[in-house]
Amino acid sequence: MKNIDTTTNSGTPFVLAELKNATKHLHDNLERVSFAKEIMSRHLNEKQYFELLYKNHIIYKQIEPQLNSGLMKVGKLFPQLFTSLRLRDLEKDLAFFPKNKINISFNPSFKLEHQNEAAWLGVLYVLEGSRLGGNVIVKALRNNPNLKSFPEFHFYQQKNIDIRSRWMAFQKAATQNISLKKDVEDAVNAANLTFECFYQVHQKPLMVN
Repeated sequence: MKNIDTTTNSGTPFVLAELKNATKHLHDNLERVSFAKEIMSRHLNEKQYFELLYKNHIIYKQIEPQLNSGLMKVGKLFPQLFTSLRLRDLEKDLAFFPKNKINISFNPSFKLEHQNEAAWLGVLYVLEGSRLGGNVIVKALRNNPNLKSFPEFHFYQQKNIDIRSRWMAFQKAATQNISLKKDVEDAVNAANLTFECFYQVHQKPLMVN
């Protein structure tokens, strides 16, 4: 099998450039259905914030346990244990809301076709990229007058997490472990599947009783 070039002309790791280009349309579609404009304009209201958290909880409940288990099975990709605990943070944020009866007619299915290093790195591209974006989002949430009653934003603020170091560790692992064209295909397919899972949940209406 043919090896890929490790960097683009701009110096960006080839794998990351390929993942970004191949998933851009799904990323853009997701932003349109997940209150991106409301968040950044600081117009997100409490009901929308709850919906955002609740839907992310549905998604991470599907993906995060599989990711953590998958990373353990394929071996040590990172210098330290690279588990994801964002489901725990979502539960902390949802605890600020009263218990409501929720009706959402969708339970996403998430299953990778190839559960190898490249595929799990494709999943991490989406989740760790989302974690990076939380730095910007949490500032908008804190400055949103509609959300002044919330003391913390656990899911987005990522207390005690060195987000930049995690992203650098991910980039290094991706560059080292995705060296063949087949690896790139597996990573891209997994990243697209992950974005699609997010999109399918966020575009569904949420009924709160």
